[in-house]
Amino acid sequence: MQFLLLFFYLFLFVGCTLIKDQEIIHTHKIDKPITKPKKVNINKDITTTTKVVKNSKVLNIASKMIKDRVIYRGGCWDYINNVFDKSLKTGGKKTTVFESKPRGPYALVSEFQPGDWLYFINLSYHNVQHSAIFVRWVDIDKKIALMISYPGENKRKPARYREYDLSKVYNIIRYSDN
Repeated sequence: MQFLLLFFYLFLFVGCTLIKDQEIIHTHKIDKPITKPKKVNINKDITTTTKVVKNSKVLNIASKMIKDRVIYRGGCWDYINNVFDKSLKTGGKKTTVFESKPRGPYALVSEFQPGDWLYFINLSYHNVQHSAIFVRWVDIDKKIALMISYPGENKRKPARYREYDLSKVYNIIRYSDN
């Protein structure tokens, strides 16, 4: 009887979630709930959607892959590495601008440039490590940026534009024409 009572209380206090709160992801690694990243319309051209420099080779290649709905075998790292490899085929190089560990120290937001490959802690998805391409700031004070992100995890979905909290960026790789 005590076992059933204990099970009932555990179910009641742990398993209950209001339907209206289902868009919130709770995690034990931080003290507050984190909402899912906002989806952005991927059908718009990158130059009108993001107001970035038009001659960014990395952003142009990634934008075309999104428009063509390219699905790449592998995860976020593999996809972005492929974008950078395509950029390097016409010359240029990739340089590590900032390098740290997932636990920090973290990069300053002033270091990010459109087209940078960022490694960061994804605060909106279980605090996992994630890679994405920086496009532009949505709210620099809150460290929210528009990124080109690939879902990976065998989801068979193309990359997409999505907003992320970039409070914990631990690696920056940059393409340059030189």
